[in-house]
This record gives sequence, C-alpha cells and structure tokens, in this order.
Amino acid sequence: MTLGCGLIGAGVMGRELAEALGAGVAEARVVAAYDPHAPALASLRDTFGPEAAGSLQELLARPDIQAVIVATPNHLHCEQTIAAAEAGKHVFCEKPMALSTKDCDRMIAACERAGVKLMVGQSARLQPLARRLLEVARRGELGKPLFGLATYLFTGFRERDSGVWHVAQSSSGGLLFHMAIHQIDLFHALFGPTRRLQYAGGRYGRQVRDFDDVATILLDFASGATGVISASSISCISSCTNGRRKSSSSDNASFQSSPSVLSCFRVMVLFLL
Repeated sequence: MTLGCGLIGAGVMGRELAEALGAGVAEARVVAAYDPHAPALASLRDTFGPEAAGSLQELLARPDIQAVIVATPNHLHCEQTIAAAEAGKHVFCEKPMALSTKDCDRMIAACERAGVKLMVGQSARLQPLARRLLEVARRGELGKPLFGLATYLFTGFRERDSGVWHVAQSSSGGLLFHMAIHQIDLFHALFGPTRRLQYAGGRYGRQVRDFDDVATILLDFASGATGVISASSISCISSCTNGRRKSSSSDNASFQSSPSVLSCFRVMVLFLL
C-alpha cells in the first residue's frame, strides 16, 4: 500500500521533501500540495506532479491523503499540525517543532487525541556520525558523556532576505530555533533533559533581521553533564569561488557553500571513563 501524503508549504523545504519522496520512497507519494503563494505552488506542481489544493481545508479533506507534511514557516507549525491531526492525518512536521513548549504540548495532545503519529524533522541525529555518537554513548563504550561543545557558523541570511519570514523573531523564532535547533536536539538526545541554561548573544552584522546574529547557550543537564552551543549567521567564511557549489566533510565537521549560503557544523563530546 502506498501512503498518500499532503504537503503544506511549497518553499525550500517543501520542495526538498517532495523531491526526496519522489526519488527514494516507493511506499509514499505526495498526492496534493497547498501553499497560499500561488507561484510557488504552481512551480512545485509542475516540477513534482502533485495536485494543487485550493485551501488547507481542501487538502485535509481528501480521503486519498493519510499523512501530512508540514513544511511552512515556523510560527505556523502548531496550528497546522493540530488541524491535520483533527482531520485524522498522521503528521511529519519540519523543525523546529514550534516556538514554545506550550505549543509543542498542544501538538502532542492533539495527535494523541486523534490517535495519529507525529514526527518532527530533527534529521541531524539520524546522520551517520551522530548515530554512531549516540550509539557509543548508549553502550558506554567511552564512559559517560560529560561535556559537549557544538558550533554552527552560517551565512545564509542576506540583505535580499529582508522582509522574509525567517529574518523575523516572531515567525522564525530566531537563530537558535531556526538553525541551531539541530545541535540542541542532538545534545538532548545525548545528555537528556536540561534543568538550567544561560544565554548570551548580540546583533553585530547588518540589521536585516530583528534577532541576535550571534548566540551562545550554556546548558546544565539533569544527568550532571554540561554543554555549550554557539551559533552565528554572520560568519566570515562566506566566500564562494565563481558561484559554484562546493562541499566537503571530515569525521567531525562539514562544510557546504553556494553563492548565498556557507555553513560549518562542528561537535565535540568529552566522555568520562
């Protein structure tokens, strides 16, 4: 049986998820999609083939859709997930899950009431190196994880993005929600729940956004471990030769560049034998 999926959001992540389903998942396909931005919806339809729904309600009412992919701006995740659950659809929600723990709890409660599954797209913990790290910690091969340090340097926000949802705190949640959420999720998977945290940050670059472009959090975990996560969207590593996309990776770092984006994600974990 093929799982019929409805896609909410025809932006960057919506297109990536539609492409991934079409290319490598024989058991599921995107039946229909909805986005209030008509040109984006038409482009996704023409490229990947799903039908274009005229409204969210129309999409959720389709009997040939059993699951919904929420790939919309961060501040919309909660209400759209709840609407999908109330329509009896399983939900895959892009990261971050929501912009408050209250909204996360509402999403979980709605899916539990409806008896549907909810998955959040925290994909970093599923990458090979992260999976190996979590397995080493689970097995105790190197002892108890005691300290973690994660850095994420990013240059994807440019002046051309002014006015777009991801440069506003109210719709994106800011740097930690929009980009560093993968590092936060990985540390929670590794160390467990947080009992205290401290934050420091500031705005130092050109002000196309209304939130800090450098952010650091110190986390005190209930397990006794500590962690530091630092992120920046104004890294100086933003060069790209002749506009060509380049990427490279090693055991503990990865880099990817394009004419508008370059990022470096690095994690170090100290174990106590």
